[in-house]
Amino acid sequence: MSKLTSNIDIRPHLKLFIGAHKNASTYLQRYLAGNNNILNTFGIHFYPPYEVRQPFVKYINKLSKKADPNFPDKLEDKMQIIQQCNSFINSIRKREEIENVILSDENMIGDCGEIFESDCIYPSCSARLNTLKEFLWEPPKQIYLSVRNFYTFIPSAYCEAIRHRPYIYFKEYIDKLDIEKLSWSKVIQQIISVFPESTIVVWRYEDFKPLFNKIVELMVGAEAAYSLLPTNLEKYAYPSISHKVIEVLDLLVGVLNRLEIYKLLPKLEEMFPKAKGYKSFSPWNDKEALLGSIYSSDIDNIKKISNVHFIDNQTPLMDSQESVSPVGQDEKEDDLIEQEINGNR
Repeated sequence: MSKLTSNIDIRPHLKLFIGAHKNASTYLQRYLAGNNNILNTFGIHFYPPYEVRQPFVKYINKLSKKADPNFPDKLEDKMQIIQQCNSFINSIRKREEIENVILSDENMIGDCGEIFESDCIYPSCSARLNTLKEFLWEPPKQIYLSVRNFYTFIPSAYCEAIRHRPYIYFKEYIDKLDIEKLSWSKVIQQIISVFPESTIVVWRYEDFKPLFNKIVELMVGAEAAYSLLPTNLEKYAYPSISHKVIEVLDLLVGVLNRLEIYKLLPKLEEMFPKAKGYKSFSPWNDKEALLGSIYSSDIDNIKKISNVHFIDNQTPLMDSQESVSPVGQDEKEDDLIEQEINGNR
């Protein structure tokens, strides 16, 4: 595998945007990817999941799961995977006109299905990032991460998980989950254990809309951020599953097998979309105060971590020049941000 290098020529410089899942990251990824032509003129390229996952991240995750029954036993198969990963990295480094790259894929730190298998969130984070690190040419200067109140994150993660696996009840999904172990700060500590040289830029999902301009500026720099154009993101709207859909799926357990139920999900989403007034999936009866308190304490802990640069509503936008923000001018775009946030609830 490639190793982190101390060579003088380490361009392009590297940043990572790793999600988390269900934190409106798709909106930000599509926005930046849609502006790559402009970013390229500033020597920047943003690699969204659809450019990173298939040729690279999925192989990283295979290599990190050495106990996985799907892990390649044959040496030649493993070497082929390593060659594929190196090939992807080399394709990035050959672009002499690019001085800074941002690689983005939430699956670099785990997936929503892991909650079903563990008592905490993102248990494979450090294992995946350690494998990723083997192929990088330098430590990422900054790593970007959005965090979210567990009261809404867990149901939203569940809705994402059942889109990719045979159906399970929400109660089954959280059966192993230990509420007392819910912690974004522990995820961040895993990241720091792999990349102690990196600054971890963190914001709350709940603050995404007012912080959007600042986040873009931190990622690409003020000059490039001012030059970006509103992008048509309507086709990328990704609403969460409605409560009605989950109720119907639950009723089908015992009538159909779990795989058959999974295959019906897209049709049921068309029948009972949130866009027609069906409410968001909300499985908790009495956990809002508890999970909100855990989240609040966790945010306090995150702010105390030395490697973390935490941004909030008090963080000034682009050198306090908020009135000339390049991404807040378009009222339709503001509506799309709102839609992305509401769609994840």
